[in-house]
Amino acid sequence: IADDGSVTLWALEPGQAPRPAARLDVPTLPLGMTFSADASTLAVATTDGTIHRWRIPELDPTGTMSPRELPILSGFENYVYAVAFDPSGRYLAAGSTDRTVRIWDVSVPESAVAVGPPLRGPGDTIYQLSWRADGQELAAASKDGRLWIWSMDDVANPVALASLSAAGSALYAVQFAPDGLSVLAAGTSQAVHGWQVDTEAVAAGTCLRTASVSTCQPWTACRSTP
Repeated sequence: IADDGSVTLWALEPGQAPRPAARLDVPTLPLGMTFSADASTLAVATTDGTIHRWRIPELDPTGTMSPRELPILSGFENYVYAVAFDPSGRYLAAGSTDRTVRIWDVSVPESAVAVGPPLRGPGDTIYQLSWRADGQELAAASKDGRLWIWSMDDVANPVALASLSAAGSALYAVQFAPDGLSVLAAGTSQAVHGWQVDTEAVAAGTCLRTASVSTCQPWTACRSTP
């Protein structure tokens, strides 16, 4: 991502130095991006409140590629910082300075469809999103200093599960562990905050044992009323 509104894709091939394979241009500043799990689609969040998407082809014999732009996704009232595909690649979530999260069904890339109403609750900018590995939960890191988690069992009707405090610090990053048993968040407190999301581990009284984690608690003990 560059300040001139461009995104450069690099070819990474065994035994060769990385080299530019394609340049993508958006009309405003790109703020965040994500690939689908199969690397077939790239989504880029921008300052004009939209998400730009491209289909990413294989490298051609010259070592370059020609991505195909897909219809732009819109609906936000302000900057979009966060974009995240669910593990299946069917859904794309995006979070904005307007304090909402929106979901699209992108299973047909050329005809993305908004799914359900915007998710609300965060009191400030949403900087990053993370899906649990099974796609059943979505977490959002917010400048309001809280980690927000929704159940995505029914993507059209998400249910707010938790709003977790991070000692009052703004949160800029969130990531579910690959096994889906814990979630980490970090921000301006210069610490990483961790919560167990595995009910069996919580019942057993176990906890994260990473030295850099400043808090470790079962999120089920920190639920707030949506």
